[in-house]
Amino acid sequence: MSMTEARRHEMYDGLIKSLGKETADILMENLPPVYWGDVATKADLEHLNNALSLKIDHVRSEVSGEIALLRSGMSGENALLRSDVEGEFGKFRSEMAGEFGKFRSEMAGEFGKFRSEMAGEFGKFRSEMAGEFGKFRSEMAGEIAL
Repeated sequence: MSMTEARRHEMYDGLIKSLGKETADILMENLPPVYWGDVATKADLEHLNNALSLKIDHVRSEVSGEIALLRSGMSGENALLRSDVEGEFGKFRSEMAGEFGKFRSEMAGEFGKFRSEMAGEFGKFRSEMAGEFGKFRSEMAGEIAL
């Protein structure tokens, strides 16, 4: 015979008539609000705990495997990135070495021209100064002779 809320209430009314309200209340408070078949036992809880632990262990194992795969993939990607960056830096160094080589060559050419121009200008200046000193000596010699 299944227990319904109406039957439970009938039982409570019968207990009040037989045992009194206070004793009926105490008894009803200590009965489960559901059928005894719906009450979980310690064994039920232990079984549920074991099943849940197995599921958690399975999920933990799957997550660990996924993380290991991710790490492996990231390690490969990092190696590729490192290789690409090193290659790009190598190209950059090579380009910069070429540009600096051109710059040095241009500067050497410009300084060579500058030295040549300065040597020519200093040559003219020396020549002019020699001429001026020659005139000055002649004038001085003429003044001294007088």
